[in-house]
Amino acid sequence: MTEREELTRIIAPELPDVDIDGGVSRGIADAVLNVGYRKPRTITTAEELNALPPGSVLIQEGVRPKNAGACIVIYGDGLVSDRFGIHYAAEALEEWGPLTAIYVPEEQS
Repeated sequence: MTEREELTRIIAPELPDVDIDGGVSRGIADAVLNVGYRKPRTITTAEELNALPPGSVLIQEGVRPKNAGACIVIYGDGLVSDRFGIHYAAEALEEWGPLTAIYVPEEQS
């Protein structure tokens, strides 16, 4: 299921009198995606963590960002940074994983 389809399925039941053919909920889903919304993804392996581009931001899964004990920023080359210093990605996952990616910069072409 695509992000658009998932958002449409969430939105449609909230608009039963307006969204007869699904066009309104699809339009809302498109608008939400066009402004940059992406469903946060869970990172559970060092390979997934290392695959994220530098500048990506992660938090402990299930922790609200303002209360996050571990906010992780990807440096690249297998290194991440948190409030305690620079670590290898695998160490960060052992200590705080799984992690939720809350920001992943657009890859430049």
